[in-house]
Amino acid sequence: MKKESANALAWFAAILLLVGLLIMSPSGVFALFVLAALFAALPAIFGSKKTRIR
Repeated sequence: MKKESANALAWFAAILLLVGLLIMSPSGVFALFVLAALFAALPAIFGSKKTRIR
């Protein structure tokens, strides 16, 4: 996985977390938090070592 792709996925996960905090529906918040966890896990698993450490 390219470093730029890993960084983009990590930033997208952070944005999803922020949007999830603004939603009042518990199921909507849960869905966004699950999506954020998936997008954050991809760089952690497949990213380069430098991206994983950050």
